[in-house]
Amino acid sequence: MSDKALRRRISTMERLDGLPFEAYQHHWAGPHVPIVAGLPGVIRYLQHRIVGERPPGIDGISEVLFETAPGAPTNTHFSAEQVADELAFVSAVTAMPILETTSLEAPVILWILLDGEPEFTVPAELGVAINHRDLALPIMTRSHLRTDPAPPSVLVAAGFTSEERALAASTALRESSPARILVTRTVEVFNATTRHAL
Repeated sequence: MSDKALRRRISTMERLDGLPFEAYQHHWAGPHVPIVAGLPGVIRYLQHRIVGERPPGIDGISEVLFETAPGAPTNTHFSAEQVADELAFVSAVTAMPILETTSLEAPVILWILLDGEPEFTVPAELGVAINHRDLALPIMTRSHLRTDPAPPSVLVAAGFTSEERALAASTALRESSPARILVTRTVEVFNATTRHAL
């Protein structure tokens, strides 16, 4: 039996004020990857890169799966190097501990950020994952970054085979739901099991 606890964190990110979106994406997909992958216990790192309309305050979503000692605080799982690097490309990060430890495996994801369980049918081609923020654990904060003043308690991930289909579904949802809705392309940038890192 392992003496480690499996943890999963989903973060919404907002780029540095005044930084072009393309420059933000380039830094996130490049220099930032080995810094996060090098944190103690990191098993998997996914970047969900936005396509189409970006809701206010969100320029990307990341998922990190990591092992930690049971009972260890999850809101301190970052490094000085990571903090310094964030100053180059983000102004806000809301890093939320998630109860579920399994990610939805889909090339394109329609995200619906809610304050409770969805009260409507979630469209999807490749399944739906309901991710609950662990309300017993604090959101990871940093003194140099803003955080979402009203973080979601539920992050719904609906899988699609193509950006076009996910974007069409998101347009229909926006007409009937006040939730924050976005579409992302999933990129696995690190996997300790396969030794895969971009």
